[in-house]
Amino acid sequence: MPDAWYLTALDVRTGERVWSRLVGSGPLFNNHYAPVTLGRDGSAYVGVVGGLVRITDS
Repeated sequence: MPDAWYLTALDVRTGERVWSRLVGSGPLFNNHYAPVTLGRDGSAYVGVVGGLVRITDS
């Protein structure tokens, strides 16, 4: 998938990828190094060029 954007979790000890979720594809999903904010419900919120994205585990 060209220009795909993912939220990825790494194991702090090994550096291995332990979780990854496709957020979207294309330039509107570029977060330009914006912070990830965690909500009370466990969702992750990321500001992207096209607006705000909410990422959940399921």
